[in-house]
Amino acid sequence: MHRIEKLRDNIERLKDSLTMDWNELAQLLTNEERTEVEEHLEWCLTEMTWCLTEMKTFSQRLKDRGPG
Repeated sequence: MHRIEKLRDNIERLKDSLTMDWNELAQLLTNEERTEVEEHLEWCLTEMTWCLTEMKTFSQRLKDRGPG
């Protein structure tokens, strides 16, 4: 479970990093391109968050079940 929480923290740091980089990159794009990239990035981050939640649930079920 600890690893999953670390991954979640890494995703949050990635989001912060991308926000900083994005502010510079966004100036080079048209409004339409910027919107498209933002929507895709949001989708990706949502999928990663969903995946981590599912992994945490699965891990907890295995832990609760015990060995063998």
